[in-house]
Amino acid sequence: MDNFTKVVVRIAIGLACILVGIMIFFAIYFKIGDTMIAGGKGDDMSLFGMGKFILSEIQLSGEEKFVDNPEGETDDLHFTASLTALDWKKRSEAGLTNASVISSMKKLESRYAYSVIEPELRQLYAEMYLVLEHYATQVPLCSNNITDIKYIAECLYVDCPEFFYHTGYEYLINKLKDNVVKVEYSPIYSFSQSDVEEMKTAINNYAIDCLAGIDTAWEDFYKVQYIYEYLILYTDYDETVDYNQTICSVALYSRSVCLGYARMMQYLLQELDIQTAIVIGETKDGVSHAWNLIKIGTAYYYTDPTWGDASYLQSENEETLSMINYDYLCVTTDELSKTHLIDSSVPMPRCVFKYDNYFVRHNCFVSSIGNEQFDKAFGNAYHAGGAFSIKCSDENIFADTEKYLIEDGNIYRFMPSPSEPVRYIKNENMYTYTFFQ
Repeated sequence: MDNFTKVVVRIAIGLACILVGIMIFFAIYFKIGDTMIAGGKGDDMSLFGMGKFILSEIQLSGEEKFVDNPEGETDDLHFTASLTALDWKKRSEAGLTNASVISSMKKLESRYAYSVIEPELRQLYAEMYLVLEHYATQVPLCSNNITDIKYIAECLYVDCPEFFYHTGYEYLINKLKDNVVKVEYSPIYSFSQSDVEEMKTAINNYAIDCLAGIDTAWEDFYKVQYIYEYLILYTDYDETVDYNQTICSVALYSRSVCLGYARMMQYLLQELDIQTAIVIGETKDGVSHAWNLIKIGTAYYYTDPTWGDASYLQSENEETLSMINYDYLCVTTDELSKTHLIDSSVPMPRCVFKYDNYFVRHNCFVSSIGNEQFDKAFGNAYHAGGAFSIKCSDENIFADTEKYLIEDGNIYRFMPSPSEPVRYIKNENMYTYTFFQ
């Protein structure tokens, strides 16, 4: 091969490499453009959410024929998406009919996030709920608004512990030129459908066993307290247990972490028709955390069943192991915010009422210093583990109580064995004291 031929070959090879490089670049570029991570904390299921949020996009040819709802129009339902006959068929196969969507909207009125969203988003919520309920995938929705769809996915996460098998979603945007005309919703499921049914059976059996101890004539507060106590007594905190971000860890293994505790409390209360929601956030020391918002009567309260489990505090104070901590059963926003930070896109109410706080309900609440007040408080304060817990009304009463009971030695007036030493734990954030011998 002469020198000229060698030069030509080298140039050809160089051009081919450049061309291949350009093709790879554009392939990667357009692939990334078509499939984007839209949220979450990676591919694995994160502590508070669904691990995968994948958005894909396609351009329609313009030859698609969009048709009206074959079931007919109704004043209760509205569609911004443009759907084909095949799209309507997919919706029907996934359980999305006029009647089912309207019925679901009625059924979901008791869910917290559903109740606070704009009315025009409730059909979308009901549709996405039905898709999950039917274990369906690739379902065209009524809305073509991506922001609304992502928001409703968060609302479902806050409201629905029963969808333990749902760990994320994909959605396919269908565009005609530059306009989004429809969105197909595909939940990501972590269990097979047969496994889901087995899990549901175990969860149902757990709920039956738990709720068997409740008298339906009880006021809602006492039902909430019972669930709180049941969870704490029959669940151990364990970060290593399987499915610990769901109700499955509690139902199957009686072990979980904060999200498992909160989700099971939510599930059981919803079985009793008591409105509740998952609250996502972190503790003041920066640890991710979850707890509950609960509606009793017309008032909202925060409750943290994980912090109610004294075994959770074992490394800090072994004296508390046999006790249930009631400090975080039905508290206000001001009380909660001393130790918890809410981080939720779903708006949470400002809780201000104290009527159904545990200590107020049980007359263990001290608002002034004196033997009569303490006689009453200690007379109602005894609970499992030989402990006496009382709550003070404010910072000044809290300080005066310590002086009166501890520094001045009056605590022995109210304990069952005046001759035995008294130990105590105080919670400066919640103004509570727990005494035991």
